[in-house]
Amino acid sequence: MTICSNCLDEFPDKEMYIVGKPMMWESDEVGYYTPFCKDCTMKDKEAYIKIIKEPQPPKKRKTTKKKK
Repeated sequence: MTICSNCLDEFPDKEMYIVGKPMMWESDEVGYYTPFCKDCTMKDKEAYIKIIKEPQPPKKRKTTKKKK
């Protein structure tokens, strides 16, 4: 479990976005990376500069046909 640094709720690690935030106010450079949940990335776009890494969708299992 990981805590969203914006709303402070817990979420599974696989559902978290990694965003770049400025080190100082009014800066356009990424100073550090921090985890955000999906809701916070959509609602509070002014809190971060850019999304560094999006959560990966679950991999689909390959199914094989049984030979008769």
